[in-house]
Amino acid sequence: MKRIGHRYQTDLEFAIKVKRAKRILKYASVILPVFVLLYFLNSLSKNQDQTSKSNRNEVIKYESQLPRVPDNEAWVISRRFVKDYLKAPSTADFPFEKIYVSVSNDTYTVIAPVDAQNSFGAQIRSTFICQMIYLGGKTYSEESWKPIAVAVE
Repeated sequence: MKRIGHRYQTDLEFAIKVKRAKRILKYASVILPVFVLLYFLNSLSKNQDQTSKSNRNEVIKYESQLPRVPDNEAWVISRRFVKDYLKAPSTADFPFEKIYVSVSNDTYTVIAPVDAQNSFGAQIRSTFICQMIYLGGKTYSEESWKPIAVAVE
């Protein structure tokens, strides 16, 4: 028994409190990146809204000039840009699940998982966000795309 304050606490009670604290940390480590991701996407959309309001006529003309790229091709190109930001790009594996592709004019935002080694050599799953502009041309060519923002969390 350990004396804590004015009462004694058994090892079992202490173990239960430690387990609860670990569970809270586990849930916080899952919830916090989700809020960071939502904040990042919200700030990106605000910047796009301001730009599109100031150049509304120009954007409409530009939008009608290029065809829409299939989502899977945007995902493949985004993987190439994400590999540049990884510590161990040769270990990157991009599972084909939970892929989100958003298109606004010619700006493509891809959110998807990536499995790669961290700086300690452990294989971990992260989520990447890649925002890029389609410039026209061959959709599978890197020269036809320009990355705007890439983040791996």
